[in-house]
Amino acid sequence: MSSIRKALIVAMIAIIGICTSNVSAQGSIQIPDNVKKHIPAESFLLVYVPSLGKLVDSLEQTAVTVDPGMAMQAKMLPMMMASSMFKYKDGKKQAELDMSKPVMLAVTAAGMTPAVTAMIGIKGSHDGLETTDPSMKVESITDGGMVIVHQGPKAESISSNAALLQNIPAGQISVAFDQELFVKKFGPVIEMMLAMSTGGMGQQKGKMTAAERASMQQAQQAAKQVKTFMGMFKSWDMAMDFDGGMMDTTVRWIPMDAKMNATGSADLGNYTHVMAQNPPLAGAMSIGCLRAMLNMDQAGDMSMVPPAMADMVKKIYADADAILGNIKSSMGFSYGISDKGLWGMQSMKVKSVDTFLSQVKSMMTILQDSNMGFTVKDLKMIDPGVGYTLHMDMQKMMDSMNMGGMIPPNEMAQLDSVVDAMFGGEVGLQIRYLNKGDHVIAVFGRNGKLLGEAKRLLKSDEKGAPNVLDSLVSTAQGTPTMVMSVDMRSGIKDMMQFLESIPFVKADMGDTPRVPSGDRVGLDVTCTAMQKGGQCVISLDLGGMAKMVMQMEAEMEAKKQNKAAMAN
Repeated sequence: MSSIRKALIVAMIAIIGICTSNVSAQGSIQIPDNVKKHIPAESFLLVYVPSLGKLVDSLEQTAVTVDPGMAMQAKMLPMMMASSMFKYKDGKKQAELDMSKPVMLAVTAAGMTPAVTAMIGIKGSHDGLETTDPSMKVESITDGGMVIVHQGPKAESISSNAALLQNIPAGQISVAFDQELFVKKFGPVIEMMLAMSTGGMGQQKGKMTAAERASMQQAQQAAKQVKTFMGMFKSWDMAMDFDGGMMDTTVRWIPMDAKMNATGSADLGNYTHVMAQNPPLAGAMSIGCLRAMLNMDQAGDMSMVPPAMADMVKKIYADADAILGNIKSSMGFSYGISDKGLWGMQSMKVKSVDTFLSQVKSMMTILQDSNMGFTVKDLKMIDPGVGYTLHMDMQKMMDSMNMGGMIPPNEMAQLDSVVDAMFGGEVGLQIRYLNKGDHVIAVFGRNGKLLGEAKRLLKSDEKGAPNVLDSLVSTAQGTPTMVMSVDMRSGIKDMMQFLESIPFVKADMGDTPRVPSGDRVGLDVTCTAMQKGGQCVISLDLGGMAKMVMQMEAEMEAKKQNKAAMAN
């Protein structure tokens, strides 16, 4: 796999991670009793596949759209699984999986270490069947052609009302994770390991260098974040379906604190006009989703923010909370990037425009007075509203957090140049708050067409032409809390062009291939409220993404061959 494909896959996973951090799903899977009775009590992780054959067939069809060479690997998967897991005492016999049967895998927290139990169909006689792992035992289920593979003595069956089984979405493969039980069983061990890795148990001796101290501080902040996350959620459940080049993922979660439960809104579809200027990323979210995300972010940020930033962050969250109290609608948002930096818009309705503008001014004053590298200046406005220009000095921010020595000077200079370019370079990041009555549209960045579109939207108060966000809102299974659409092709293309516009970065990019023209490569997200938590359905054009990456690799290979030919 080339470095390009690796980088883009990492970027894709990161984007999916960001999109799924506050989302959930509809329709729970029903696990048959003859499977459920073999799930051990105290299991905190469950993987269930209703039909191994259907899953493999779907994976094979998807593999063809991603990379034709992967189709054979998908076809060989059952044989590889069988040979890696099972063997017969009679070396002439070979285990064969029954593809018509379901598959179950559970990880149990009954002891000090996790134990694995699996259930899978094996064709033919089970006499003399063994596992390739000596620590695992095999038991035949004579009435179903299935076998149970487990470690240690067989455990008591899970109860039908166990939390692990209550919120699993249906799919070709489903996964349930009881985070509350996991933390209860293994939380103390994890905290002890975190303390040891961050010097919290006194194992650090002698005088540390500035770099070692900075590294220790970074590890301690990461440990705080892990501990906070461990206490934030009761459970995570997900399911995946494959249909040709499309991959659909449903994610559900139940938070510990009800304040992190997002509620939907019937007016979400009124703010889909933010798709103006074809942004790479756009969406709309309910006020309930905004508040839940604020509560979640505040809990996470306050657990890991450096002491030097704590007061500023508290003030910012206090102002953000006040602003949310003044918003009376859902909010639409869109973002993009160009060689002039970040650009985008936010659209909403407020209870009091004067109050809203004073709240924004208060937040800008906090940034200016923070001594954290922010410079805020008033921006003269032609239209009704207020404006600001922001600059950010990344080196000063790192120094203020006592982290300036953590990054080598050359890397720090490169990071500073990227952040400066994102904030609009010498011009700065311009933010304008325009309004007509109670309707406020915030436009930031140097995108004149977007600013003109915002003025037109305020004047006409029209939604504009139907778009993908309208479709996501109308097809949501339940009241949506958020919809979001990402054009991966456009986003990656714009990001690469942005980086190439920075001299400090362009020198390190080499012969980076261009993103080929073509149809939209979509990643669409629909989040809905559930009784105890949330659900998100994510649809990714995996085939389109793979085709785009392979075209970029082909261009890179062609460039290498041309260079080699010229050298000869």
